[in-house]
Amino acid sequence: MKKILFIFGGLIFCLLLFCAHRFTLKDVDLISDSAWRSFRGDLKNSGYVPKNTPSLDRLLWKLDLDGKIKSTPVITGDVIFIGGLNKKLYFVDTQAGEILGDFSLKKKYPSFLFIQNSSLYINCEGENGGIFCYDLKKGKLKWQKELESSRSSPVVIGDKIFLGTESGKLYALKKNEGEPIWQFKKDGKILSSPAYSEGLLFLGLNNGCFYALVEKTGGIRWEFEAQDGIVSSPAINNDKILFGSLDGMVYCLNKNNGELIWNFKTSGSVYSSPAVTESSVFIGSNDGFLYRIDLLSGELRWRFETFSPIHSSPLVVGDKVFFGSLDGKFYMVDRWTGKLKWKFQ
Repeated sequence: MKKILFIFGGLIFCLLLFCAHRFTLKDVDLISDSAWRSFRGDLKNSGYVPKNTPSLDRLLWKLDLDGKIKSTPVITGDVIFIGGLNKKLYFVDTQAGEILGDFSLKKKYPSFLFIQNSSLYINCEGENGGIFCYDLKKGKLKWQKELESSRSSPVVIGDKIFLGTESGKLYALKKNEGEPIWQFKKDGKILSSPAYSEGLLFLGLNNGCFYALVEKTGGIRWEFEAQDGIVSSPAINNDKILFGSLDGMVYCLNKNNGELIWNFKTSGSVYSSPAVTESSVFIGSNDGFLYRIDLLSGELRWRFETFSPIHSSPLVVGDKVFFGSLDGKFYMVDRWTGKLKWKFQ
């Protein structure tokens, strides 16, 4: 009898433990205007929020997770989603910094996340690559697809999800079940996250080629060749598309035909992805500078020096620009002047 009670008690404990980590968003606003659903915030990869927010200059909270963090967080409602190199996805309260739940990916390393409605899409890098679709309302996995390692953000458009891989393939999958529709393949690695506008997908490869692809078929509309690899994710503003290259250039192309409008030379390789506003482009370089470039002319407006390479991609919120540097500091500078407001070690 004692043995039966012991086994029964163990089962109850395991069930409670499982439920403690099962997280749902039944009471969370999934269509909040303040949501940040992807790597650069929107399908155009703008990295820009026009609305001003209060200036904060102090640490509100910090959270120590069990393992290093590599993925860019995404947010909806009051919940942050963060992938860790310990193969876990964490759900964190934005206000209190408390863990609400987690989801184990077992052998997978989450790289980038994308939220659409109540679905969270998770891509993974490493030998055991692939993509997961997690139902946020039901708190369970909807489907998963084994693919090559990916260090590119998934993009959801209509009934399709698009994902670039380190094998040089861009997959178009059915978003509800993960079944393939078409694939695009070139030599090189896709480390850049696609941008989308008016039926076209834009992405670069580490072989220096940049492509505009027809979203419905994967056919090439036009291509452009930089002098070195492209890791930077493109950003779109009206008829212009912008990205950086390891050749040290920031390129501005005509979105419709791929013709060069202007280029801007930095003194280091550009891994950073641009943030684009109505009039300016903000981007970091391995030369240690964050640049503000005029969107129309390609002329320098200002530059801010950190004395260490800038791989992170800037975020523009109202009149503020936020970015990190490999010097270990996180910076906020004035959007118009480039003057330092504060930095955090």
